[in-house]
Formats: sequence, structure tokens, C-alpha cells
Amino acid sequence: MSISTHGSKKVPRLHAGALSGKPVWPDCGEPPTHPVITQPSPFRYFKTSPEVIRLAVMLYVRFPLSLRNVEDLLRERGIDICHETVRQW
Repeated sequence: MSISTHGSKKVPRLHAGALSGKPVWPDCGEPPTHPVITQPSPFRYFKTSPEVIRLAVMLYVRFPLSLRNVEDLLRERGIDICHETVRQW
């Protein structure tokens, strides 16, 4: 799929081999050689694993729980985290 400009809009355009399941590089037939820029992890500043942070934030946001309730639920699962740590996440 390439992008053609139509006025000020960018409109995606399919190529003949786009539906074959293979990546299609319309410019030269080869994949790009420039380095792929990846986004830094949003968890890079925390010592706790991302799974624990996701669970704690999901519990706090999804259900009407206080930070201390989230702390208690995590402690029941064997995760010893202070409610202040959950607040910082």
C-alpha cells in the first residue's frame, strides 16, 4: 500500500501484490534499510513489572476502588505494594 497525495489529503493506494500476504515495497521492491524507531517503554522508570502496574491501574480505573482497596487486593494476590506506589502509577 502506498500513499498518494490528493490535494492536501493523503490517500492510501493498494498495489497488485498487496493482497498476496507478502509485504509490498512500491519504491524499489526491497524493504527499507533505515532503522526502525521504537517508542520507549512507558514503564522504564518503574522497578515493578509492567504486568503488576497494569493490573493495579486497571483495578483502580475499572472499578470504584480506593487506593487502599487496590493495595489490599494486590496483597491478597501476593503482591506487596503500598497504596502510595499505586497513586504514583
